[in-house]
Amino acid sequence: RGTGPERFAAESCSTSVWWPIAKGTVTLTQTVWAHVEVNYEYVADGKSYGGLYEANLPITPYRGFAAAMRLIAAEKALEAEFAKGRFVWVKYDPQLPNRSVLIRAFDAV
Repeated sequence: RGTGPERFAAESCSTSVWWPIAKGTVTLTQTVWAHVEVNYEYVADGKSYGGLYEANLPITPYRGFAAAMRLIAAEKALEAEFAKGRFVWVKYDPQLPNRSVLIRAFDAV
């Protein structure tokens, strides 16, 4: 088994189901290449922690202006969803509270 981010992502998906939930706040949202990075803060057991969520922009089959407009629209939608100061739900590892997973609205359904 690997030890890099891929392993953490796979483990987080399966084990985070049992992790406690905390209310977090978006501190920064920025577009980096083909994804939007969302930085957030949350409190677990009385201590503040930070996390990073990366939302991929869609791959579009269009070229030129149509593709650019589609990507811009997706980017703006993600920036609105994760505007600075907006509250988010975060699941965190009770054994290592600095490990967390941001819960998007469609994940909770």
